[in-house]
Amino acid sequence: MKSHIDVSMIVRLQVPTELDLKHDRSQDEQPTPGAGLLVAIAERFAVPADFEFSMENRQFITVSTANEIVDRFIRAQFDARSDRAELRDEVAADRLFLMHPAGTSADPSWDVWPVADPTGPEVRISSERLNRAGDEIEALEYSDEGMEVFHEAVWSTPLRGNKANHLLTRARRRFYTPTFIPYSGEASPFEPLHAFTVQGAIDLGIDVLPVTDDPNADTIDYLGEIVIRAASIARTWEDTDTSARGDSIRDALSSGWGLETARSHIEHKSRSRSGGEDSSEDFDEIAVLTGLVDRLAGEVSLELEVWATAAIEQMMIDAPTPVLQLTPAVTRFSNPAAQWLFRRGGGGRLVSFENLSRAERIWAGAAVDDALYWHRREHTSRPGDELRPVVMILDEPESALHRSAEAHTARALVDRARDPRRIIVAATHSPELLDAREARIIEVKRGGGTNGASVVRELNLADKAALGELGLTPSDLLRWPRIFLLVEGAHDEALLDAFFGDRLRAARVLILPLRGATKLPGTIDSRVLFDFTGAHLVALVDNQDPQQLSVAWAQALENRASGTLETATAGLADAVLGDADEARFLREWLTSALRTGVENRVTPYSLKAKDVIEYVPVGSLLDTHASWDVLRAEHAAALAARKGAPKDFKKWLEVTYKVAITPDLLREAARCVDRVPHELERLMKTLEAIAHQ
Repeated sequence: MKSHIDVSMIVRLQVPTELDLKHDRSQDEQPTPGAGLLVAIAERFAVPADFEFSMENRQFITVSTANEIVDRFIRAQFDARSDRAELRDEVAADRLFLMHPAGTSADPSWDVWPVADPTGPEVRISSERLNRAGDEIEALEYSDEGMEVFHEAVWSTPLRGNKANHLLTRARRRFYTPTFIPYSGEASPFEPLHAFTVQGAIDLGIDVLPVTDDPNADTIDYLGEIVIRAASIARTWEDTDTSARGDSIRDALSSGWGLETARSHIEHKSRSRSGGEDSSEDFDEIAVLTGLVDRLAGEVSLELEVWATAAIEQMMIDAPTPVLQLTPAVTRFSNPAAQWLFRRGGGGRLVSFENLSRAERIWAGAAVDDALYWHRREHTSRPGDELRPVVMILDEPESALHRSAEAHTARALVDRARDPRRIIVAATHSPELLDAREARIIEVKRGGGTNGASVVRELNLADKAALGELGLTPSDLLRWPRIFLLVEGAHDEALLDAFFGDRLRAARVLILPLRGATKLPGTIDSRVLFDFTGAHLVALVDNQDPQQLSVAWAQALENRASGTLETATAGLADAVLGDADEARFLREWLTSALRTGVENRVTPYSLKAKDVIEYVPVGSLLDTHASWDVLRAEHAAALAARKGAPKDFKKWLEVTYKVAITPDLLREAARCVDRVPHELERLMKTLEAIAHQ
């Protein structure tokens, strides 16, 4: 977490674990994994009595003391302003802080503010009271009376309302947090809340897998670190007994020497030896050390090859095989000390990283980064690190891959993410990834929110279920449809596509067959189509008067803008005629749109015919010369005779005329039509007009 990326984050300080407390007084240079942030923040509020001294007279705070300091700090903020113990206890239990990066990778630091979760019941009550006071002062036009009420409200709690939640960084930048509520029991509620500072690299209990364009340089750096550390602790430098020299990879990586200290130690010893009298002994020791370095580098390179090969073969179809070549000593001054080469297709020739295809370079680089990370982790893990998470960040992992390779890579990423230690964050448009059952989908849209703010919104399980009910997948939302045309079933979809397929696609109209009118109200109640698209919803029904429905909806919109929900819905019952399910659900759909405030994004549209199949000639579907009106009359007579005739008209046709009316049959029938029916042409022009608004 030493990044230049200017992204703030909300962190929760966990209560110390048994492992944290077990090693509480170990006086290690780094706190136990996961406790580093707790200690770093606690040090900011500690008093001299909180510190202890190590044997080297170094000040430190134990994890248990840090836990008490943070709890003390949070409770003090609320004790200073509020007598509501329930609010104080709720916020103290959450222990949330907003952290904003303020330093650099070389000198990391953070601006930090304490914040509260607005979904907590006690926080919600207090914040609603603050926001009401802010609304009242505006209604009273900032009169003396209004200001008095507002002052009383804001000074009664350390929480900042939405009129005063501005934060101020050390760089004098102002911003506000719309999702979490900052608080302070000391600062004036009418001034921006200043940050406090946390300095230095902090172990947040999570790793971020580095991504680089130069795997060779990273590998050379890693090998160099190992051999320098190994050489610095090797007993060869101290005596001629080489039987116990430090040749363990773990010993090398876990050495207490800093890298620069180890390098300086080697140079110092080398200079002192070379100035001695017994040069033959010095040469023997240098030869032994050289052998140690070469052997250790060889062992590590073989292990890295295994890790990298496993990673790239999992991610790619027909992946090239990585080979890590160490440069012989005689050519080490004219070539890199180590280089990754890649062999295509079994016994093919070796090619350099630069000569791979774009897709191969992406995943070869990721495989090497993965190998370096997990190799180091295997040899340096400490108690408590077993499930330490690592984040892998990918930008469009589907890029440069053909469809079958994209599907393979998506499945591999999903498989990797099942490892509880791995967290994969991918910016993607890949249907294979977005539609994966395990995927957690978050929409990020720059400038798409209130006052130009960016939108960061999760597509939760309820949203996914709602899409599934509509026959949609998350990736369907990426088609950026301008209109969702809601139709009753597959027959409507087939006929409209046959008549207007190209025009529908040009207008970016996506037909959604609901397969039953019962699902129509749910398209509004779930809100998923409104929240994650800017599309307009058009509900196509039949057996209604189009003109009457259009006039009634226009009147409802006018009444909603100037009156109550009741006045807006009053005329819909008279306009949407009939007791059939379709009519009832259409009334519910329109009422839901008015109730939820999305009425300007929905349009009802009706066809006069009782069923969409009546817009093709009878003879194109059935072996008869009768008209649709005659067939309707025959069906009515059959029902009146009470001889078990199917109530559904299309099923009666299929039974009577021994034909299955399928979507494919309707498409064939549409090809027999010389001129598109006027009513359907009017529907298409209406859709095109809405799409171009």
